[in-house]
Amino acid sequence: MATIAAVVATLFGAMALVALRERIVSLVPPMAAVYSSIGLPVNLGGLELRGVRSRITMEGERKVLAIDGEIANIRREANVVPPVTLTVRSDNGISKYSWTARAPKARLEAGETVAFRARLAAPPEGGADVLVRFANLKEGSAKAPSSAAK
Repeated sequence: MATIAAVVATLFGAMALVALRERIVSLVPPMAAVYSSIGLPVNLGGLELRGVRSRITMEGERKVLAIDGEIANIRREANVVPPVTLTVRSDNGISKYSWTARAPKARLEAGETVAFRARLAAPPEGGADVLVRFANLKEGSAKAPSSAAK
């Protein structure tokens, strides 16, 4: 009987650790890495970046780095959208240039998505990709690398 009680208690404990993972990560941010390592990422911001792409275009004789994608609110209620931070990185992941852009909407309703665009005139040489993430969000928030930015 004691063995069954121990198994049931362990199962309930494990279920609680999964069900309460956002609360746990908000209290102990390093737990985000633990949850992510077992395939249960935690998104405290309730926002996702989707379909992020970057490309170099020419405007006359000037190179321009263009980044676009979507911002999605994955919460069941309205959500505030912070600015987006973009970082051009080299092949080895070193930051070459960073800037912040306002989101196209300051607030998204439940399940709503909005397209975003950012541009950088004269991007730094040797850029391999662009890391896009939300500014001012806690550990476990949304971030997405874009395609090559060369």
